[in-house]
Amino acid sequence: MTPERTSRRHDLDALRAFAMLLGVGLHAALAYIPFPWPVQDASRNEGFYLLFFAVHGFRMQVFFLLSGFFTAMLWRRHGLRALITHRFKRVFLPLLLGLFTVVPAVNFVSGLASGPEADAKIEAGPFWAAVRSGSVDEVRDHLAAGVDPGAPDKWGITPLHWATGADQPGAVALLIEAGVALDAPDNEGSSPLHWAALFGRTGPARLLLENGADPDLRNKKGDTPASILEGEWSEGLEGIVLYIADLLQLEIDADEVREARPVIRALLGGETVSDSRMPAAGVSKGDHADLEDVLVGLMFVPVFHHLWFLWFLCWLVLVFAGFAWVAGRLPWLRVAPALVLSPARFLWLIPLTLLPQSLMRFSGAMPGFGPDTSAGLLPMPHMLLYYGVFFFYGALLHGADDREGRVGRWWPASLAVGLFVVLPMGLGVSVEMGREMAWLERDWVRPVGMTLEVAYAWLMAFGLMGLFRAVLTSANARIRYVSDASYWIYVFHLPLIIAVQIPMRDWPLGAVTKFALVCAATMGLLLAAYAAFVRYTWIGALLNGRKTRAPQQG
Repeated sequence: MTPERTSRRHDLDALRAFAMLLGVGLHAALAYIPFPWPVQDASRNEGFYLLFFAVHGFRMQVFFLLSGFFTAMLWRRHGLRALITHRFKRVFLPLLLGLFTVVPAVNFVSGLASGPEADAKIEAGPFWAAVRSGSVDEVRDHLAAGVDPGAPDKWGITPLHWATGADQPGAVALLIEAGVALDAPDNEGSSPLHWAALFGRTGPARLLLENGADPDLRNKKGDTPASILEGEWSEGLEGIVLYIADLLQLEIDADEVREARPVIRALLGGETVSDSRMPAAGVSKGDHADLEDVLVGLMFVPVFHHLWFLWFLCWLVLVFAGFAWVAGRLPWLRVAPALVLSPARFLWLIPLTLLPQSLMRFSGAMPGFGPDTSAGLLPMPHMLLYYGVFFFYGALLHGADDREGRVGRWWPASLAVGLFVVLPMGLGVSVEMGREMAWLERDWVRPVGMTLEVAYAWLMAFGLMGLFRAVLTSANARIRYVSDASYWIYVFHLPLIIAVQIPMRDWPLGAVTKFALVCAATMGLLLAAYAAFVRYTWIGALLNGRKTRAPQQG
């Protein structure tokens, strides 16, 4: 074994920590842009969209690439059994612990941030709170005072959408009487009638149709209100609807949605139905979902929140162990280093990554840049394949023995082209043009956008590897300390960020200032906690291995 393949890589250690710590800034930024985030700050700055997409487009890809590299390093140094034992201790056990500590904490602070007392802050003022609560008198007073009844809020959602989604037919009737556009789209091209179909709101659906709402309107995904109601109610569909409602902070009852679907389907078909719902009409499967429905539910119902990456690592390490076992018995099974280190790597990496990228649900169905997120108990197959490409390339990179740093040799050009050419072009195609074109109209936009997203991820990965190799030529105690702390910081940062954002959301400060304060407070508190309660305790031993204090000098 060569020194390059067995010695510690301080540059890649630091880059892995950098990728994890970028998650703090990425999540902190979401309060200041129109995004389904628990805290909707009063200060807005759409420049944070650029930060979000720029970081989201490469961060986790770099992390999985380096995870594959260090997985292969551990295997070559200590063997397959030691690898599995190590990953069980450092990945699976922290994930299991996080499910009973961090995830409940995220849910708790999210509830505090988005409870009823926060409604007026989440929307655009008292008018929006009145619409969502169905206070007819208050809605009427606001309309009489001159409030624009059709103006979308900071999420691009109109009052008619909110009144429909909250199942407030009285508010819907007042808004229709005020002359609002019945088919006004939200930021995904869905009309209020789409919302009524999705969330099972029969009263608003009836009012919208009676007053001329278009039942054949397609959103950016290509769905009509009727197509949303196709198929039978299932556990998987229930999970999706509940998840979307939770993001929008809408209270719904799954049984009521199931009962309302055939009624709204009949209304869309022009049938006359009574006000009473038909509980079991049209349900042929009963209450038992088939295997496909169960699998969909397991994939779409979020379980892990931001800890999904640990769950993905568990799967990928198991797959790697299988390959390693086979490779140990087939010595001829090797990949030529030139295919891993030379520019020829782009000829197979780009097409291979495009395959799962083409299956991304959200990047094609709505404007976006970068990969989807899969936080369910069962990883979405295309997402596991997507990050698996980066993971196994990292493993191949370790085996190729890149002691000369060939993959990052042209790092200034890689970063410049990625940040100043590919990223702007990708945002222009995937985001800006995606906002203007419906799903069925984008015959060339989607392939071009996907190619730019994939190219950006690889350019940034190779560029950052070269940059960190050039800067960190030797061990650095401070950087190593932060690298050790980065695992703790990322795992526990999310509930703390939300908790810090809650009291700040109405402060009369700019979004950039608040963002800096949130990041500084989160990082400071977590670093202090790491030093006091983690580094030399069983928690630190679980995350990074046991550390011993340096002896104090007299």
